[in-house]
Amino acid sequence: MFAVLGDILGSIGWGILISVLLLILICILNKSFNGRASFSLLNVFLLIVGFFFFLFQSTLLVGGIKAKDYINNVETLLHAFSSEISYASLDEQQMQEAVRLLASEYPILESFAEDVSAEVTDYLAETDVPMGFVDVIGYSLRAVINMYILRRVGWLAFGFLLLTVGVIYTGSKNTVRTSTRSASRKRYGEDYY
Repeated sequence: MFAVLGDILGSIGWGILISVLLLILICILNKSFNGRASFSLLNVFLLIVGFFFFLFQSTLLVGGIKAKDYINNVETLLHAFSSEISYASLDEQQMQEAVRLLASEYPILESFAEDVSAEVTDYLAETDVPMGFVDVIGYSLRAVINMYILRRVGWLAFGFLLLTVGVIYTGSKNTVRTSTRSASRKRYGEDYY
């Protein structure tokens, strides 16, 4: 239980770090495109929303990576559970029992274990290479977690691109508006301080 709690807190810590680094990179890109780093209220709002989006996605990403570390332990647990189950005798009832066992022993893998039975069915339909029960479950669990991690990376990349464009665009509008005001002040000799 304490290991899972430590993994959750570690994932949140890494999520905060990744989010801050992505926001710093966006601010650097904004400064390089707009010359001056001028932030309007809209930019600050976009960065705050972006922080929470990045925090959510990066925490899930790190959690998925940490979940992959449990697969070797899961395979050891399943070896004890299924010393006599072979590739040919793998059925739905044994699959459900293995999923329940995984969920009870490793709560962090519970959401992944639910998708494993569909992945195993797909794998068994595609291949004729005999594998042990544990190998099939391990392979399927790795495939499900890898797809989960890939989705998190995709969402982070999409959010980063969208937020960068939004911050640069609103920053350029703010820079143009500010430079227009200062040019008109110089032209008419007015000073507003």
